[in-house]
Amino acid sequence: ATKGQRFVPSNMKAALDEAELSNALYETKYELGSRPDWVSIPLTRLEHLAQG
Repeated sequence: ATKGQRFVPSNMKAALDEAELSNALYETKYELGSRPDWVSIPLTRLEHLAQG
């Protein structure tokens, strides 16, 4: 059923970028709900990701 199927995305960088963005958004939501004083950490990461 999986013969000839790709398991690695054709654009690995785009896949990794999306995963990193998704994780940073999750961390932002988590920190807002659990430790609002720490939210600057994932926000700084999001800013870095936005700048490329």
